[in-house]
Amino acid sequence: MANDLTGNPLIIDTTTGAAITGEVRIQAIVWAHNEDHPIAADNDLTITNTAGRVIFQMRQPTAGESAQLILGGSIRTDGVKVTVLDGGEVFIYLTSRK
Repeated sequence: MANDLTGNPLIIDTTTGAAITGEVRIQAIVWAHNEDHPIAADNDLTITNTAGRVIFQMRQPTAGESAQLILGGSIRTDGVKVTVLDGGEVFIYLTSRK
């Protein structure tokens, strides 16, 4: 599957072209393991804004695990870019997008 940056959630499985611009509000991030895109031990995920500031960063300690960050509010940021994705897929749930 290719990246899908048109819907909600954003679905990202490769860092190539994994960026959107403009103001967004992030409600949740799910880093999911699946058979086509497995997560191995010590895989990394880094999400930045368009200026390169880190929004979310994680190293997965064990293989085959998924992780999620659900916010009580939302993170407002100028753009979203997945810069490191060693395995798995990332689902970024937005509350708004301009």
